Amino acid sequence: MQGGDMNTMKKCPTCGNLYSGDLCSKCMAGFAQKPTDPTAPPEDLPTDVGAFATATPEDAAAKADRLHRLEHTLSQLSPKARATLIWHRRDGHTYEEIAERLGISRNMVKKYLAQSLAHCRKSDDREQEK
Repeated sequence: MQGGDMNTMKKCPTCGNLYSGDLCSKCMAGFAQKPTDPTAPPEDLPTDVGAFATATPEDAAAKADRLHRLEHTLSQLSPKARATLIWHRRDGHTYEEIAERLGISRNMVKKYLAQSLAHCRKSDDREQEK
């Protein structure tokens, strides 16, 4: 482990490497290489309500509830579908980058993304019906 105070170190959700700063240099340097476990779900979604700027306690509770529902919805996806959705939508990776990282075809990336988005829409529709 290089540099950084242990209190400021973060664990990379992809490779498990400890790092400080904004990006894990091990993953960024080897992005083109297939990671050890490419289907491991990212664990860096915010989990504390304090991470959200809110005006009222009701807003904070509503955002915490939405985050909990999102985590539950994502947990129902297959590991590759979840990784595809997060890497494309959150991290901005191309289909080609994701395909190479997961060792699958570009068409499979499109299929996983379509399945993931459909699942999220259905889950959101069910919540709104309640």
